[in-house]
Amino acid sequence: MDSQLALIQSAVAQKLASDTFIRLRATANGQELVIEPLWTSQSLFAVRSANGERRELCLKDVPSRLEEFLSGAKQATIACTERNLETIIELQSGKVRMRSSSPAKQHPAATSNGHREAVVPGTRQTFIKAEAARELLLAIGIMSADGEIKGDKRRKYYQIDRFIELVTAMLESWPRTEELVVLDCGCGKSYLAFALNYYLVEVLKKKCRIIGIDSSRAVIESSRGIQKKLNYRNMEFHAAEVSAYDPHGPVHMVLSLHACDTATDQAMALGIRSKSRYIIAVPCCQSALTDELYYGAFSAVVQHNVFKRRLADLLTDGLRVAALEAHGYKVSVAEYVSPLDTPKNIMLRAERVAQDDKSSDAAYQELKRVVRVTPWIDRLLESR
Repeated sequence: MDSQLALIQSAVAQKLASDTFIRLRATANGQELVIEPLWTSQSLFAVRSANGERRELCLKDVPSRLEEFLSGAKQATIACTERNLETIIELQSGKVRMRSSSPAKQHPAATSNGHREAVVPGTRQTFIKAEAARELLLAIGIMSADGEIKGDKRRKYYQIDRFIELVTAMLESWPRTEELVVLDCGCGKSYLAFALNYYLVEVLKKKCRIIGIDSSRAVIESSRGIQKKLNYRNMEFHAAEVSAYDPHGPVHMVLSLHACDTATDQAMALGIRSKSRYIIAVPCCQSALTDELYYGAFSAVVQHNVFKRRLADLLTDGLRVAALEAHGYKVSVAEYVSPLDTPKNIMLRAERVAQDDKSSDAAYQELKRVVRVTPWIDRLLESR
């Protein structure tokens, strides 16, 4: 068993260390063990047993927990799920067998009503399944009337699915019976808000209320039209400036997706003032601090405008992360979509875990001292 266990542990260790790893589900001795990465860290995992026990383990401690689980097993099955690959490891009669399949290459499966699930090359379709979400995808213009994903909307479809993956990973601990209030700042046409509402309510069966605000009355009216078509009575849309918006009641999650320049800071400041548990931002057009930042030893580098813009983008978003941490948020930074789709592909995911953090605030103050700038998020918080 030792050699077989070593082989299994080696294969599993490779999967756990992958950025694309989603879940491991092991069955042995009539028991089940589930291992999933925590969204806040690349080296921490949630380990759940069939009896409901849940523990958090570091990457280095997972092999010993798996060894304990498989102890004495004559037969075992371990399913490792990645974004575009599922690997099955089977232990039978002292032999280890492995097989893999790629969901993107599988043929569409027939659904109960005789339709076939639309398959989009290069997407996982783990969250927003085309046939199940047909009404939603038709309403937001992703699907054509014949039930196929439109060719020019395939990237948008993937972006929606990836968004749902990243956001809902944060919400596993949210109580099922408690209503989640989401505020989408600069909601635009609200495609992502509608997709989030569909997934939370119709798939996860969670209670939620989603509020969309945007300065454009035209897009608000468009969103209201889609809302009426889908009969999503738990959603509301308002024409309002983010900087002037005052929520009527608690807000648990603030979204800011591709809000231009300081509009991202406005949404983040609103989230901090509201003590929102979650803040999610995909910044865009970070230019406000470009000429204010002190580049110090990098002065020779930023003589070239391309380098200057990219370094300013990095420092601007780095300051935003540091500001959130100073206000008691635990922050994760992830690539939202491929940079081939858009270079503005960084998503900041923050969860409030404490009151203002003194050590993080000290680090934030030092960072501001080095670059000699007052970030816009500070200016906005101080102005209210």
